[in-house]
Amino acid sequence: MKTTIFFLICILALSSAYIELTHEDGNDILKELKKRNNGVIVVLFVAEAEIGTELAQTNMDYEFHLINKVLKNYPSFKYAKVNAVDKNYSDLVKATGISISDLYNSPSVLISEDRDGEWIHGDISSSKLKQVARYYNERVNE
Repeated sequence: MKTTIFFLICILALSSAYIELTHEDGNDILKELKKRNNGVIVVLFVAEAEIGTELAQTNMDYEFHLINKVLKNYPSFKYAKVNAVDKNYSDLVKATGISISDLYNSPSVLISEDRDGEWIHGDISSSKLKQVARYYNERVNE
């Protein structure tokens, strides 16, 4: 029951806080990342897990935190969630150099603007995610 309620809260939080990037594969996201003057792009990389597992809960918690503590404050940010294990995203995984094995412990976030980016991995309670988002927001608004 708690998982269902949490999932519904996540859906509500996801509905209005950012610009969702539409993508069918990793190449769609790579094109966005390579564009100049394209704003701030935030990509959440996860290793998708079966609902009810610890990893699935970690992924949901991380995304919830990312949206509610970061993206809701920067509605012009473009956001995409990627299951890095999905073969359709292998080009993106290869181009970014992300370690899929790390994603089995915790998601990773790439924040990018004008072909320059920064990785955040690990503890979602850290202020680094907020600091990096603030920095990239200032960059794009200079």
